[in-house]
Amino acid sequence: MAELFATEDGQILTGTLENDILDATGFSDNTLNGLEGDDELFAGTNGQLFGNEGNDSLFGTAGGGGNSLDGGSGNDFLSSNTNDTLIGGTGDDTLSAGGGGDNSLTGGEDNDLFILTSGEFPASINFIEDFTQGDDLLSIGGTDIANSYGDLTFTLTDDGTLITVTEFDQDIALLRGFFGLLRVSDFLFPDDDENYPPTVRDATFELDANSPNGTSVGTLFAADPNDTPDETSLTFDITAGNVDGDGDGITPFAIDAETGEITVADSDDLDLETLPTFSLEVTATDPDGLSDTGTATVDLVEDSNEPPVVADDTFSVPEASANGTFVGTVVATDPDDDALTFAIASGNVDADGDGIAAFAIDESTGDITVADSDDLDFETRDRFELVVSATDPDGLSDTGEIGIDITDVAPTASLGPDSTIDISAPPGESATFRYTLEGNTAPSVFEIGFFDQQDSDLGGVVPGDAGFNEIAALEDATTIFSVLAGGDALEVLPQLLSGLARTIPDHGGRISYYVIEDATRDEVLETGDTDGLSFGSDVLEIVTADNETFDLSFFGGDLLVTADLTGDVPPLGTNSQGNVEGESIDLRGSGNATATLGLGGVDSFAVFDNLAGLYVVDDLNGTIDGLAPGQDGYDAAVLERALEDSLMRGGSGGNTSAAEFGLLALEGGAIYAPFLLSEGGSLFDSSNGGSVLPDTSDGNDPDFPVYTPFLASDGGIDHLRVLGDNTFAFEDQSGGGDRDFNDFVFQLQIEVA
Repeated sequence: MAELFATEDGQILTGTLENDILDATGFSDNTLNGLEGDDELFAGTNGQLFGNEGNDSLFGTAGGGGNSLDGGSGNDFLSSNTNDTLIGGTGDDTLSAGGGGDNSLTGGEDNDLFILTSGEFPASINFIEDFTQGDDLLSIGGTDIANSYGDLTFTLTDDGTLITVTEFDQDIALLRGFFGLLRVSDFLFPDDDENYPPTVRDATFELDANSPNGTSVGTLFAADPNDTPDETSLTFDITAGNVDGDGDGITPFAIDAETGEITVADSDDLDLETLPTFSLEVTATDPDGLSDTGTATVDLVEDSNEPPVVADDTFSVPEASANGTFVGTVVATDPDDDALTFAIASGNVDADGDGIAAFAIDESTGDITVADSDDLDFETRDRFELVVSATDPDGLSDTGEIGIDITDVAPTASLGPDSTIDISAPPGESATFRYTLEGNTAPSVFEIGFFDQQDSDLGGVVPGDAGFNEIAALEDATTIFSVLAGGDALEVLPQLLSGLARTIPDHGGRISYYVIEDATRDEVLETGDTDGLSFGSDVLEIVTADNETFDLSFFGGDLLVTADLTGDVPPLGTNSQGNVEGESIDLRGSGNATATLGLGGVDSFAVFDNLAGLYVVDDLNGTIDGLAPGQDGYDAAVLERALEDSLMRGGSGGNTSAAEFGLLALEGGAIYAPFLLSEGGSLFDSSNGGSVLPDTSDGNDPDFPVYTPFLASDGGIDHLRVLGDNTFAFEDQSGGGDRDFNDFVFQLQIEVA
């Protein structure tokens, strides 16, 4: 605790964090800082007192005036002398106006008590700057001055409400900015149980002489000092001046007995020529019968008001624009230059159903802005048709048709760090890339794929960082395609060296690439063996000239792939071909289709004479009537589900040509998986355009090995790869054989039937 006293003018006294006493009495222009604790600060003349934190007491009473007292936070007590400024700050403060008068009292936040005078009349009135009815209280100290609400008179001035002690005709305070009726509950008068009459204030209203019945004329201000601001107990009545001009027994005006609102009751009585002004006597009565009257003067006017005119217009805004984005301004004119109020009357669709409509309008300016960016999706709705109204103060209005076109925002791409591609797309959308094999001299079979670093379960750890989880990356990845060994492709299957492509959607965030040598993502995830797996800049360099076409060079140019940002729709059937064990033709959600054999026919570098085709599965896991791949009887079920017209021969017994294959009908809504019947080529019967498959109706698996997209077909060994859209390559030997995947290659070109 500190006790500090000023010894000269202009000093700064600063307390401690405890309860301090700072005293500048007798000096001027001093600054007192209380800091924390419950401090006592005494002013001199023209000083500045700051209580800061704590429940402080700031005294200007003994000072020479002209001081500024700021309580700060806490429940403070502040007193003044003359020409002082008191600011309570936050907390429930008590502010006492001094006898010298001309003091300014501001309570600040929370519930404050203003003591208007203490025991004697001020030399001049004091000013209460922020009295809030219902929160703050008023008090008059000294019982000889005023003992009850009835001892006071309240007068409205241009600045607020002036409080006068009636008996002595002495003004004591002005409540600046307060124009309501002060009530008994606003004062701290002990045992003031008297019932005081209400107050009704006169008012003048203008009314269009052509107003229909029910038109609101206005409401007189009326209040009962015994009520609280949140309640009223008055009953209203028109007691004189309500002249029935046409003598039909219906007076021209009615009044709501509870609210005091006056409305037109008989429009025939409103005759500008006969009686242009009505002087209505309005009486407000409290429950004990005490009342007051006021005069409502109603002047009839000839209203030549004309309605506004709203111009039709069309605006546009990009999809997914941020909330608050300016769209356009509705143009409306009013012949009378009245202020108009704008509103969206209809057409403001809440496309995503979250309870927030797509657009908002400024009721004063007509500016339309985006209110819910999620509703602006070009692919869902490309245009909104709003009906916008503009209304003048008399209720006259017009509407205009405002069309808002939603423009498509195409995803963009750019080079990211460490051999990545950064994607920018509207929320909920993604980029589509077409990957094309441009060159291949690699000595092995490789699989290439990608994953999104920003939308994975890697916790922000990226390739090259310590703790990077390769398996987790593959779980979130998408397979692009596999590339056969360059030597084999060049010698036997030259059409596989370049030109094969995959169109893949769902690129977003930051795209990072992987490559696996002599294995597939399916096998790595099955076994956990990451030998041959590489990521990003370790094996890849990416260059671009225009941020639309990216050249991907793996292993110093052994594998060359272009990635083209495209708006193309992926070919029919390819939806699942980037998934784990996803080498299938997925026609769910599409209609019937037809398939023809591409690449000129089946290509094969196999010693075996093989048979391949398509079979129908129940789901992407390959299930057939509850049987899962690898279970007893599954191979038999594959042949039972095989499409006879889809069968192809490849290998030492000859390759099926596109002409032999013909046109294959595929029923929409189904999933078709490729299968290979190793050494089953001899079953192919070209003479009748079909084949004779082994009889598996007894549920017994055939003698020939059957390979499918599912690893369980051969104990976890992958026998099938995707080389491009709807382009498949099989390995025909058990256990993976030589793993060159050139034993049976075919492409299906699928179109809507």
